[in-house]
Amino acid sequence: MYFQQFPATKCCLCGNSKNLTGEHKIKAAALRREFDKEPLMVGVSGASNKAMKLAQSSNSKHLKFKVRICETCNTSRTQQADREFDRFHGVVAQQIKNNQDPLSVFSSELYSERADAYLNIFRYFAKLLCCHIAEVAGPIPTTLAEFAIGENSLNRIWLEIRDDPIFNHASLSFGIEQYAAHGGLIIYGDKNTKELNAYHSTLTIGAVQYVFYIRLETFEKEELQKRYPDFLACCKAKIEQAESNPASDWELSQVGLKNNNDV
Repeated sequence: MYFQQFPATKCCLCGNSKNLTGEHKIKAAALRREFDKEPLMVGVSGASNKAMKLAQSSNSKHLKFKVRICETCNTSRTQQADREFDRFHGVVAQQIKNNQDPLSVFSSELYSERADAYLNIFRYFAKLLCCHIAEVAGPIPTTLAEFAIGENSLNRIWLEIRDDPIFNHASLSFGIEQYAAHGGLIIYGDKNTKELNAYHSTLTIGAVQYVFYIRLETFEKEELQKRYPDFLACCKAKIEQAESNPASDWELSQVGLKNNNDV
């Protein structure tokens, strides 16, 4: 089986049903650094100010996934990835501030391909993507979940790093200095066959936007058709909806996409 799908009563990464905890959509440590003691408002993209809510702290339920992961996955299996992302983001944020190419961070020996630090960065994004998929009751690629918790070294995550367009616009227009966001789950689909091609999401902290996604293999697409027809039908409906009401270039840019050719 190339996908795994666990009920809400189990860890979405490994299937364990004991000691379940909540996982942050945006790391609590990153939120504390970004907002310090400033009020942290929580809202939905495109919502009015009236829909905004004040988060009591960086541990607010509004900032966590509804799906759960077990304590083991949340600590020993993914803690190194969490801590590595903290270090990595600090370097990337400084490069963005200095108008340097953020991807140049990978030219350092620390983040050379196949190094532990390099893999841990991608494991962090793999964990986030797994949670986003589980949040909409979608089947998670087994190799992706195993990579997230360190059970294999097969990195299937594609990563882009750039200036966040909304932050830049808001900063220039309104002087906003603190901002964080996530892109939820976005699917890529073929416009002709309506076939699901990829899972995609984004993470923004301050001026930095991380765009991360996974492309599905042919054998995975075949299994989706055989074992998850209901989910696939839902995805096809979303693809058709996007086709009849295409997003603007600005809307696509907000979620790290460039055009409507494959979305």
